[in-house]
Amino acid sequence: MTDDVVHTAIIGGDPLFREGLRRILEDTRYSTDVIATSIEDAMRYGNPVHLVLLLEFADGDPQFLDSLAALRAKWPNARVVAIVENRSGQLVAALKAGVHGYLARYISAEALLRFLALIVLGQRVFSTKSLNLPNGLDCAAPTETARQELLAARIDSTALTSRERAMLTFLVEGRSNKVIARQLGIAEATVKAQMARLFGKIGASNRTHAAVLAWMSHRGPQFGSMRLAEPK
Repeated sequence: MTDDVVHTAIIGGDPLFREGLRRILEDTRYSTDVIATSIEDAMRYGNPVHLVLLLEFADGDPQFLDSLAALRAKWPNARVVAIVENRSGQLVAALKAGVHGYLARYISAEALLRFLALIVLGQRVFSTKSLNLPNGLDCAAPTETARQELLAARIDSTALTSRERAMLTFLVEGRSNKVIARQLGIAEATVKAQMARLFGKIGASNRTHAAVLAWMSHRGPQFGSMRLAEPK
């Protein structure tokens, strides 16, 4: 993005949160051109937008996803950032929807501005507060980002059984242990035990971490710039 001014849209959320974000962005390079209660209202704005701050992410709502796709078609060069409650289960849906940032609502203003700067430069940033991952990965530490890429690569290089690969697919799809047990025709306790062994094989910390690594492995090089970031 060559323009020094980043034309920004703030969409959704409650009025107080929208106003708070607008005030945070005042006197920065982020020009708040659009403040809207919904994606449909935002798309009435005709000029190009560089950055979209999405304060609600309704991953289970087909109408919302259609609206998000229409918004991305209207502003194809815009970077889309979901600012969410601490709900890690939405991460994979956000990845599928093509968002460039997935940040916890409770990060500091300083961290938000730092993350937005990375996103505008072309990085994908997902705060570990929103992922519920332990041992936060500092966005300034590329060696940690590389570590995540190596873990993702391990999924392809490790001799996973067909059952383990099926479980990874279920995790990416967001299915619960109960649903997985029903699909595989085994006990839920067996699913839990097999999940624990699978996490150990691929170096995952938990279900969300395993789903992220599986997604990165499946998507390949385009996630080379993804950062799992934790504000300092």
